[in-house]
Amino acid sequence: MPFKHPEYLVETEWLAAHLNDPHLRILDCTVFLHADKTRGYRVESGYQKWQEGHIPGSGFADLTKELSDPHGRFMFTMPSAERFAGRARTAGRAHRHRTPCLPVREPRRR
Repeated sequence: MPFKHPEYLVETEWLAAHLNDPHLRILDCTVFLHADKTRGYRVESGYQKWQEGHIPGSGFADLTKELSDPHGRFMFTMPSAERFAGRARTAGRAHRHRTPCLPVREPRRR
């Protein structure tokens, strides 16, 4: 199934070429899902791993707490526009910025 909006995706080459773009704000939104026999899975924010090393100039947006609806029926439910806008402001994003939100593709080994 093709992605509905491929224009919203960026390649690593594009990102590398635009790291010094003053209108670009990169947010790491990594979440780790660990198997859990009682609950199916356990969610871990990628914040600690981001602190250990990240793309230069990037920020971290916690998908589990900041970019999800805390009252949603399911985990990772899209937040309201107001909640998302508030988090975007605190992450340093302004209307003039392009903001890719990047998950880590492969978990970093501990």
